[in-house]
Amino acid sequence: MHFCLIASGFILRTGEFAPLHVDRFILLPERSLYGISIEISEDRIGLINDITDVLRDKEASILTMYVQIGREGRGRVIIAMDLTDSKASISDLASEISNITGLGRVTIIEPIKEGFLVDTLSFPVYTGSYRMVFFRDVLLRGLIEGLKERIGVQAAEALLYHIGSEMGKAAAQDHIKMGKALGLKSPSEIVKYITIPTYAAIGFARAELSEFDEDVPRYKIRLYNSIECEISKSEGRPSSHLVRGMMAGALSGIHKTELLAEEKKCIATGDPYCELEIRPHQSL
Repeated sequence: MHFCLIASGFILRTGEFAPLHVDRFILLPERSLYGISIEISEDRIGLINDITDVLRDKEASILTMYVQIGREGRGRVIIAMDLTDSKASISDLASEISNITGLGRVTIIEPIKEGFLVDTLSFPVYTGSYRMVFFRDVLLRGLIEGLKERIGVQAAEALLYHIGSEMGKAAAQDHIKMGKALGLKSPSEIVKYITIPTYAAIGFARAELSEFDEDVPRYKIRLYNSIECEISKSEGRPSSHLVRGMMAGALSGIHKTELLAEEKKCIATGDPYCELEIRPHQSL
């Protein structure tokens, strides 16, 4: 399946970055919020425009719009909208959209309370063929701070590193399979073309491979906007433990040898990025 977020107002080129907002729920007090789930039975050119034309004509304000279309031309559109100033009710909109050629069932997503809309229809959530959950920064902060309070700072940081390492090793097996499918020959190619780019895609950090020596093996990796270190900036000390462990575990799994990661720079200490040096234990 192919997943797209429909947005407007800017054009980005490769190498430029913009945040991706995945709004599973929307809170706008005193606004008339509704959602619709639209089945696509047969994709065609202009289909999405036909849907948005109906909403524009009725002055329905689109807040978010997600389009999911498979190779067979079937899929789904999820739209969250503000109808406060609209000329039509949600029922009228759903009825008119259902008459568009190429569409199937249209399901209305009612607000939980006025001004609070939650997409309760789209479950479970997948990325590719893998089920996923959204783990917000406030939850990660609670986990890190709670562990430090309960078991102490050093024990918590060690635990987070080892948890991350096991997560990274599990991810490595998937990266190796992807590498084979793409015809990648060496571990460093898998790291460069799969592990590094997917770090940003899943939201942990924007990773950049600055140095590597495959024979050792040894890597230097820069992490920009690491979620773990951003929420720990107030500590004023190197703060990458879970994320650092994930990278060490992933590279260990790809190289099939135990590697450790040391944080040489960190945004929590005022550096412009976090930098990890990853190499065999005896080399650190």
